[in-house]
Amino acid sequence: MNKMAMWMRATLLVCGILGALLSAPAFPHDTPSVEDRLEIQDLISRYGRNYDDRQAEAWTALFTEDAPLTLFILDKLAREIKSNDERRAWARSRFETFEKDGVIKTRHFQTNTLLRVVEDGVVEGVTVFLVTYQYAAETTPRVVHTGEYRDRFVKTTAGWRFAKREIGIDHK
Repeated sequence: MNKMAMWMRATLLVCGILGALLSAPAFPHDTPSVEDRLEIQDLISRYGRNYDDRQAEAWTALFTEDAPLTLFILDKLAREIKSNDERRAWARSRFETFEKDGVIKTRHFQTNTLLRVVEDGVVEGVTVFLVTYQYAAETTPRVVHTGEYRDRFVKTTAGWRFAKREIGIDHK
């Protein structure tokens, strides 16, 4: 095959690929808008930052009043919190325990978030997480939890909030 024929085949191949891409929808219809996705990902980030900074009030404010926060360890129910009052008290208790146990810093690493629109103003998602604790007596942080968050987000007048969060820890 001569150079001209090869160039023509390559051009046709590229045009065919571009045509297929341009004729396909840019996003599936159940994918949130870019703006909603960014706001929800910011909410997910604030969850980790507020908790790691031991800000019980700011962390609690990320949830709707009656949002269940459910903890599963190896798919077995370990704890369920059903209101912001319970959530705030639980967070404060955890932060006090960290102080007593010498945990000087926690870090939430959250990634691989997948989101889908359920209906207008409601999105569900899943996020992989890894949590580390830094103890005062140790030189490096240690991994203490890995798993997935399974969430339901709702758009409120104050922005996106957690309407439900399931924490699935995948180890003992």
